[in-house]
Amino acid sequence: MASPFPGMNPYLENPDLWTEVNHRLLTAIADAIAPLIRLRGGKPMPILSEIPAFDYNILISRSNCRPQAQMYGFSLRQKILCFPLPLKSGEVEPNVDLQNLLMGVYERAGFDLAIDYIHEPVPPFKKKEDRVWADSLLLAKGLR
Repeated sequence: MASPFPGMNPYLENPDLWTEVNHRLLTAIADAIAPLIRLRGGKPMPILSEIPAFDYNILISRSNCRPQAQMYGFSLRQKILCFPLPLKSGEVEPNVDLQNLLMGVYERAGFDLAIDYIHEPVPPFKKKEDRVWADSLLLAKGLR
């Protein structure tokens, strides 16, 4: 069964599941880009300014543009954005379809069998309007 959410599934953020989700998603990303690149090392970039107010953020930092970076923000109700994966300067940047990778992880791991959509996710929704929206979505899909 596919995830009922159009983008990020907040139920996957449950601490009981997140370690496995994170591990599988990182593996899926590595598998998706492995034919295009070889893994490279580097230091993480510190965040020097305010993070935009989105539910989820993807920070893209190119070594030749630091301290500048690009922030891709999206809400719970949106599909997860594709983003370019920075490599060495001058190299073609592969696009990472994180939405597709996460949906594949969800299906292969059978998370639909591990998640009880009757209850609120852990951690709970931050905004009441997201809780109402998710309840309506899950009702429409027969999961509540």
